[in-house]
Amino acid sequence: MKNILLIFLLALIFAGCSTVTVNTEGELSSTPTAKKGTYAWLQKSEAAEDIRINNPEIDGMVRRSVDKYLASSGYVKVEPDQADYLISWFGSIVEEVKEISLSSYYRRSGYAGLTGMMPDDVQDGKVKKVFARGTLIIDVADRETKGVVWRGSATNTIQDKMSTSRKAQYIDASVKKILSELPQR
Repeated sequence: MKNILLIFLLALIFAGCSTVTVNTEGELSSTPTAKKGTYAWLQKSEAAEDIRINNPEIDGMVRRSVDKYLASSGYVKVEPDQADYLISWFGSIVEEVKEISLSSYYRRSGYAGLTGMMPDDVQDGKVKKVFARGTLIIDVADRETKGVVWRGSATNTIQDKMSTSRKAQYIDASVKKILSELPQR
């Protein structure tokens, strides 16, 4: 019995998990400053309303991760008035509901011996799972033209009550996947 319940719980966990989805737009090679590789952070003009994003800890993690990756790719951080590119980041977290259908074996109306062991949220062979999906967007703007020349984004399922080290791992993985599409210097 315990094995069946364990398999059921693992199936629920993996059904809600997903890999990081990355999208990029733009070409740095099409900008007038493409042969240089200096950057600076653009000052944020507006803060996100969600406190999970708009907090100094997350901002610091994103900036450190981007700085580390850009430095390893040959980009040099300078003062904003000397930079070829201005970097900014944005984020969002959206709550989503996923309904998972179970076979009749696991339905409450199925085997009488299992009904007392079924989680309360199992109804008519379906389980509703609420999860959060976070998106990180990194923009690269040409300092001279002030236009965005490259944008990368990553979306991933995030967990409630993540430790600081786990948040940093999620951010590092997302930044690495996003910026791996950026041309190397």
